[in-house]
Amino acid sequence: MKLMIKKAISMLIAACLMITVANIPAYAYTAVGPTEYSQEYNLQTEYVTPAQTVKKATAKKTTAKSAAKKATKKATKKATKKATSKKKVSLKSKIKSKYTNIGLKALQTLAKKLKLKLSTVFNQFVKMGVTKAHMKKVSSLLLKLMKKGEDFVCCASLAVAKYLGIKTKLAALRNLAADISTDVNYFLSSNKNGFVGTTYELKTLHKSGNKYADEYSITLKNFMTGLKKGQKALVVVDCYNKKGKDVGAHEITIEREKNGRYAVYDILINNGNKISYTAKEFEKFMNGKKAKGKTASGKAITKNVFLDSDAGNIRYKFINDGVLDIVTNSKSISKVGEAWYGVREGYNSANKAINLINKLLKKKDVNSLAKKWLKAASSIIKKCMNNYTALYFNTKKDILNSAYNTIKIIAKNNASIDYLKKFSSNIFSSLKKILN
Repeated sequence: MKLMIKKAISMLIAACLMITVANIPAYAYTAVGPTEYSQEYNLQTEYVTPAQTVKKATAKKTTAKSAAKKATKKATKKATKKATSKKKVSLKSKIKSKYTNIGLKALQTLAKKLKLKLSTVFNQFVKMGVTKAHMKKVSSLLLKLMKKGEDFVCCASLAVAKYLGIKTKLAALRNLAADISTDVNYFLSSNKNGFVGTTYELKTLHKSGNKYADEYSITLKNFMTGLKKGQKALVVVDCYNKKGKDVGAHEITIEREKNGRYAVYDILINNGNKISYTAKEFEKFMNGKKAKGKTASGKAITKNVFLDSDAGNIRYKFINDGVLDIVTNSKSISKVGEAWYGVREGYNSANKAINLINKLLKKKDVNSLAKKWLKAASSIIKKCMNNYTALYFNTKKDILNSAYNTIKIIAKNNASIDYLKKFSSNIFSSLKKILN
């Protein structure tokens, strides 16, 4: 009986096991290992080797690092973008403050036309002395001209670019700003029907570091001998048609090369690139005759005539009453040419006056009131030296000469109060006038 009971229990257990196994899907038996099996049914604890643990931890750490790096990069990019945006807004606000809303619009349009940075355009206008009053007068005209397609690049742009060694469009910008700040009313009247070119390249040279540049009348012979190797000059020429009618002025740059030849840069010939001439051929060229020159690559070129759509066949006439009109910083030219504005002489007088004042200020026997007057004189003369219009005309150069002579008289008479009262008041008022 006991045996039968045991048998029955065994059979029952076997039957239960068979039912359980029958309920397990067949694919569970095909599991590759205990891990996959246990993931499906949790029938046993997952087995992970130490190597797998390290690998998982490393992968997790790498993922975290990558995420952190991406977050940092994103934050940096966002901060940079925000800072750049603030910078742009700051520049625009600065321009608005300096030149008003219409001034900002004019400079933005000009920057696009010349393909220059807005900051560059703004800084050059400030450097050239363009004020808020100037911009209020000229902004509408500038916008009108640019709407017609004007970018203010002309023959003077290339001439100044070659003289200073800068890009043509930057030279155009400086010339434009120089014209506006020197005589805004003339700029308005001469360009009201369309841009005709720039006039005050001399100021551009001054503001670009060539403080002794001046305009000269000079014979061709003196020009050729006076222009030394490495020196340059802007040359203004007249253009005439076949009937001999003057159809306008034109500007080119001439450089004396190291080998003694004369290089010509002309926006209308050889795309503004250099044409080199011997002295003999250059003389022909400057007299409006055909001359043999060569390009930088050595190619022969004889062209010095160009075609103008309005005026027909134009020929240059470089010699006007036997002289050339030039602008240069050349010291040797200043000795043989007739200066129009006496800029170099004005600077020399001013420098001499300041040097003399400095010597007087060191003297022990010069009284305190005299020193005060001398310091004031030094300050105003320095302002004149930094002010373009103060050096532009001979009459103003003469005032600087008078200032120097006054200081000499004061020095000779031990800077007495009587001499200060007698001479300095008139000089101070004269100097102040030319600063306006």
